[in-house]
Amino acid sequence: MQPSTRLLPTAAPEHAASPRVRPPQKRRVVRRPGGGRERMMRIGTVGAVVAVMTCLLSSASAQRSVLGKPAADTEAVSRVVGAAVRTLSLTIASSMFDAKAAVWQIGIPDTADAAWRKARVGLQAVLHSRPRRRSDLSYRGLEFGPLLIRSDSLFGSFTYSWNDYCPPSPTLVMPAGGGWSGGSSSSKLVSVRQSGHWQEPVIRGGDQTDGGCLHKGGT
Repeated sequence: MQPSTRLLPTAAPEHAASPRVRPPQKRRVVRRPGGGRERMMRIGTVGAVVAVMTCLLSSASAQRSVLGKPAADTEAVSRVVGAAVRTLSLTIASSMFDAKAAVWQIGIPDTADAAWRKARVGLQAVLHSRPRRRSDLSYRGLEFGPLLIRSDSLFGSFTYSWNDYCPPSPTLVMPAGGGWSGGSSSSKLVSVRQSGHWQEPVIRGGDQTDGGCLHKGGT
């Protein structure tokens, strides 16, 4: 009688003993209803205007090689225009969301400069502006002064103005006999360059004039 042969268990391969690797979990993205309109309302009117202008002016900065000018020139224009938008944010927002297009006259110091032209086109879009007609009884203006760069300092200015036509009336006191009347508000700004970029400018108020149609009784 032959002895029985016992089979010993075979050792499992080394790789079988390694821990099980779980496949990477797919990241679930939950999209909330409401879209861009609710986000726009949350960031506020002032932030919305500045954000829109930043996007519009960034394309001008991307074209600096086409302009044939140093990047600082285009960035300087962006800083000055951005400062004007922040200063006049509530006035700009009223035109931006008005169902009826407003009349704005945008003045730039250098019509041959591509960065300034790009800024004017962007402002006209944000302001929901249209060309002035002879039948218009009111219009607004935004005039930018020339930029001055001295070493690492940038100096700029802008003037906001409003004009209304006052029809002749027995109760009209000013302007006597009727005509155009309005006012303006000027601002100056200074920015310094650090690490090759213009910093947030400091804005100082300047001259201001007030006007409008004045009737008897203050109406």
